[in-house]
Order: sequence, then structure tokens, then C-alpha cells
Amino acid sequence: MYGRKRVYIGILTILAVIVLAIYLLFIYIIVTRRIGLYYYIMIGIIVFLTIFIIILMMGTLAVVLSLLGKKPIKVLSGFMSFALNTLYPEVLFFGGLLGIDRDKIMKSFAEINNNIVASKNVKIAPEDILILLPHCLQRTTCVHRITTNINNCRRCGKCDIKGLIEIAERYGVHIVVATGGTLARKAVKNYKPKAIVAVACERDLTSGIQDVNGIPVFGIVNIRPEGPCYNTRVDLNLVENAVKNFIDRRYIQ
Repeated sequence: MYGRKRVYIGILTILAVIVLAIYLLFIYIIVTRRIGLYYYIMIGIIVFLTIFIIILMMGTLAVVLSLLGKKPIKVLSGFMSFALNTLYPEVLFFGGLLGIDRDKIMKSFAEINNNIVASKNVKIAPEDILILLPHCLQRTTCVHRITTNINNCRRCGKCDIKGLIEIAERYGVHIVVATGGTLARKAVKNYKPKAIVAVACERDLTSGIQDVNGIPVFGIVNIRPEGPCYNTRVDLNLVENAVKNFIDRRYIQ
């Protein structure tokens, strides 16, 4: 699992090296060339790059230390947020240039996020926890639509909805099925949860985690034996462990 987390951290490190190389190039130009009127512009760029490099390196260091120590460092939380959220588009872009699969980068982001969320040991009341699910977990042949009301499920056991409802009932947490990002955001607005356990594909997970920035989200990537958005599955143990982590503050590896 830690190997997957290295993907995002590795790309952050490469990004830092590239920015540092540009920084050194500008320093070289100022020292060795006559640039006249452009001198102050170059100085401004160098100052900006200096600040950016410091924040980037501190953010990467904060992420690594949080993963190694299994505990977030509060004084570095701002740097960590910058490295994970603000630089996320840049990491995707540079990862693409390096030929790294986008889903692999997104999964790495989600796992780092989960590790940090779990290590914060926040204790949330069950009624303030929301399990947010994609509609593709339901069998396409099922006639009992659950997107408007998950209790329409007949619990036949042919998909994982039955097990997910039982987890929600066992711990007294809310559970909702959403057909897309708009309805997912509406559910978050309606329930006003203090913590979310979200099941989705890599793309929807990463965008959802960033959409609700400020609310701890434990993201679980769905299983797609028949392809994307079609009869997907989820590891029920991961969902239950995520719920228990928020309720009992049990650290999840």
C-alpha cells in the first residue's frame, strides 16, 4: 500500500527538482549575463520561485513525515494542504508527461488522504457520518431503484448494497446513493456531515475529496470487474473499518 503512496510523493519530488532547476537557471542568467531592464523582472521571478520551492519542499516533507509517523504535524498542515490539494492539477500534468497512468496517481492521492485522515484520530458521532455511494454499485438488472431512497433495496444480496445498508444500520450512520457529483454535493449539503466515507472511482473520489475540503473524507476505490460504471463492487471490510475509525478513532493501515 505504501508503494502506491510513493507515486504522488515521487511526482511532487520531481516537480520540486524541475522548479529548482529553473530557479538555478535564472540565478545563472543574472550572475553571468547583462540583462539591463529585465534585471528587476528576473529578481521578482527568483523571489517568487524561492517562496514556491520552500512551500513545495515543506509540503512534500510534511506528507512524508505524516505517513512515516502515522500522525499529522499540525505546524505543517498548511504546507501539506498545499502539496495535496493546490498542486494536484500540476501533479496530474507532470505525471502524464512521465507516462504515469492518471488512475494510479489519483489512487495514490486518495490513499495518502486516507492515511492522513485516519491518523488525525478525530472522533465523530455516528449521526454525523455519511456513507456516500455511487449508483453503479446496484445491479443494472435490478428494478428497485435506490437513488431516491436506498431503503427501496430488497436486500437480495446480488450486489453490495445490502451489506452497505447493514453497516449503516449497525453503526447508526447515514447512507446515500448519488448518481453524480451534483447529487453527491446536494447530499453533503442536506446532511451536513462532519465526516464522509465515500465509495467511487479514482476520478470521482479525488474531485469529491477536494470539493468538500474541510470535511474529513475516507475514500474507497470501487472494484470494477465488468468495467467502469457497471455492476461495480466494494470491499465491505474497508467501508466498515472507515466508519469505525471515525467513531472509535481506530487507526486504519
